[in-house]
Amino acid sequence: MNISPRYLTAIIAIGLLSQTGCSGFGNWHNRGDSASAAVDEANSNPPGMLAFSIDSARKYDQTALDNITNSNYILAQREFLNALKIREKLLGIIHPETASNYERLAWTASSQGNYDEAIAWYKKAAQSREEAPLADPVEIARAYNSIANLYVRKNEAANSVVWYERAATISDKTPGIGAAEKVAAFNLIASMYEKNNNYDKALVWRKKVVSTDEKTLGKNHADTVTAYSNLANAYYVQKNYNNALTFYRKALAISVKTSGKNDPFTAALRGNIARVYFQQGASKQALREALTSYRIFEQQLGPQHPNTRLVRENLAVIYGRTKNSQPFDTWLSSASR
Repeated sequence: MNISPRYLTAIIAIGLLSQTGCSGFGNWHNRGDSASAAVDEANSNPPGMLAFSIDSARKYDQTALDNITNSNYILAQREFLNALKIREKLLGIIHPETASNYERLAWTASSQGNYDEAIAWYKKAAQSREEAPLADPVEIARAYNSIANLYVRKNEAANSVVWYERAATISDKTPGIGAAEKVAAFNLIASMYEKNNNYDKALVWRKKVVSTDEKTLGKNHADTVTAYSNLANAYYVQKNYNNALTFYRKALAISVKTSGKNDPFTAALRGNIARVYFQQGASKQALREALTSYRIFEQQLGPQHPNTRLVRENLAVIYGRTKNSQPFDTWLSSASR
């Protein structure tokens, strides 16, 4: 029986407004990418360029935004490219306004389904922000998250989790970022590693969730209970049954106190504890916990509910291990009274 984790959504934050900051200059490498190709095309065929000034760049931005409102992303991209040419010349490539310009181009490319080009632009934005004299870790993390989200769209989980990790590592060390945002990122990364059967790395992030929830919410909060349960699940799949039992018991003790002994979540925890005992060969303890779990589900959800039926099936397997000669249905009928 698996306990459903919290489902949390990573949000892409894209700054569409111009920013100000200190100027900087630098050199890009690997100019052969799709983002650079777009710049080269715009530079070779500039359609009626305005005067070279930041005000002109912002006018191009506004024209681009107007085109986006009308869903004309091709024209919007051209205007953002015109703005970029000015910013790179006057402000340099390491500047907040230039970085935001890269992000706008990334968003425009993504809106057209050009994910490789969008990733290239976001990587330029990330590099610009990383190398800025007054680097803003929040903006860097957002750029990393945007790259990760695009790799998700490309169904490249291995690449996406790398960038999610980079973003989460920055966020974890940055004051001012809310605990809920951090936990959302940690849970997302852990679940991605679990889907890829990389439980060692998943365990690292499950522990971070527990630590963060304990510090910010306290040990008796419902989210902390879920964090304990998810950590126990991670230990269970690694066959580290002692640690799994420790955290299932922690979660159970709090759930009984806060939700009640007859709550379905409490019942699910008992079912998971039964699984651990079963794997350890402790059939009597497993049978006791599984029976208690079944009684709660039957009472709260009814005998035909999918969860109740699943727990009943697990209970039958555990009962079979006891080598009791009495038929299971007969035993269950008497034991459930």
